[in-house]
Amino acid sequence: MSLLGQLTPQQWQNAPASPPPPGVLSNFVDPPSHKPEIIALEGVFLSLMLMAVAVRIFVRLRVIKMWGWDDYTCIIAAVGALVHMTVYIQMFKVGFGRHLWDIPAAQLFSTRNRRILSANTIVYSFTIGFAKLSILLLYLRLFKVDRGLRLAICFGIAVIAMYYTAIGGAAIASIVKCVGFGRRSAGFCDYSAKPVVVMSTVMNVVTDFYILALPLPCVMRLKLSLRRRIGVLIVFGCGIVTCAASLTRMIVFFVHYADPDVLWMHGRNAQFIVVEINTAIIVGCASCFPPFFAQTRIMGSAIYHFLRSHIGPNSHGSTASYISSKKHPSKASIKTSRNDSCHDSRTDLKPGGFHELRDIGPANGLAHVQADSPTEVGKRSERSLV
Repeated sequence: MSLLGQLTPQQWQNAPASPPPPGVLSNFVDPPSHKPEIIALEGVFLSLMLMAVAVRIFVRLRVIKMWGWDDYTCIIAAVGALVHMTVYIQMFKVGFGRHLWDIPAAQLFSTRNRRILSANTIVYSFTIGFAKLSILLLYLRLFKVDRGLRLAICFGIAVIAMYYTAIGGAAIASIVKCVGFGRRSAGFCDYSAKPVVVMSTVMNVVTDFYILALPLPCVMRLKLSLRRRIGVLIVFGCGIVTCAASLTRMIVFFVHYADPDVLWMHGRNAQFIVVEINTAIIVGCASCFPPFFAQTRIMGSAIYHFLRSHIGPNSHGSTASYISSKKHPSKASIKTSRNDSCHDSRTDLKPGGFHELRDIGPANGLAHVQADSPTEVGKRSERSLV
């Protein structure tokens, strides 16, 4: 840092932010970077997350017709994930994910660019915090009977709310106090740069496994068939992906903790952060998947029967038979038509009417259309989780 401070502005433009290793040349044109991997992961997991949130909103507003604090926190987390991706795009422009010797010193050490590189710490803290709060608030709504479980959930909500608020505040303070030359407070900045990052990494793993384990004892006590119990465990066990991502990130972080090539190292960790954030939000939406699939199966079956009655082979065959019978009516049919002229026939009902829709019922493993509205189907599907 002291040597860089003695360089002229022209030398800063041409000098790397850090000396390259022996035998390696600086590359300011097309250097190796973690950008392609991060963009690919964002494209996949962010898309899946947005679809999951859309399913959740549809189910909660149109099927179950219930809205709660867990939905608000989920939407806030989804917005945070979008902001997180946007900040990454800005960080790539100033060297994030590249080796220090492939970044011009003037680009890296400007106050504005260093603040951009530090901004995602704030976004990450609040995004993952709201994602975890959404899951815990969902637990609080689903598990209303077990008092011990409710106390454990409330404890988790309090700890996560206070912890991630503190981490976000520390990240904001570090940007204000530690970014830019001549404004460095050595004690605070050294503490926020190392111990706080270590504590945050460990705490993420602890809270992830805590949230994953909370509903398991209650689910195992449910009197369900093995098949249904496995299905419920799969819904709540989706969080194992989030736990695996945060655990892997912690291991990689400690393995490369002393690596001075910090932007390359953080670019590697960012890949696990992308998976962690988006899968945490998807897990919060998982309870809405069963009622959504039940609703789409009902709608799909209705559409199938409607189309079959109009363009299916039976409809064409029956039409041909009908025309043939009109041209060459039999004596029996003439007699029957005279006797039954005052009665309505079921075949005169419009396709897609009640008699056609009522076939979409227990035979297909679905709720009877006449008895259950989509709202009731959705509520029963979500209640079946617990």
